[in-house]
Amino acid sequence: MRDHYSNKELIVDAIDAFNKRLMELNAQYRLDDNLDNLESNYRIYIAKKKGNPNDDYPALSMASGIKNFGKKLFAVGIFMQALKTPGAG
Repeated sequence: MRDHYSNKELIVDAIDAFNKRLMELNAQYRLDDNLDNLESNYRIYIAKKKGNPNDDYPALSMASGIKNFGKKLFAVGIFMQALKTPGAG
């Protein structure tokens, strides 16, 4: 993980990696990569040991740096409207 990541940059890179893998698998869906929709489609949370979001903490700000939280495990929340069918508008 790069030291200069903002949470927004991390989400963009994660979406790109997920979409590449989904394409390799010929999956039915892709994740919306429209930058204007990031804040309404995705959230980053501090995670518990098993990777589930820790509901003791709120979602992290997209403008913050991921390294600023002193944690090493994070979960990405993806809202249903972020799932897109390839080729659909």
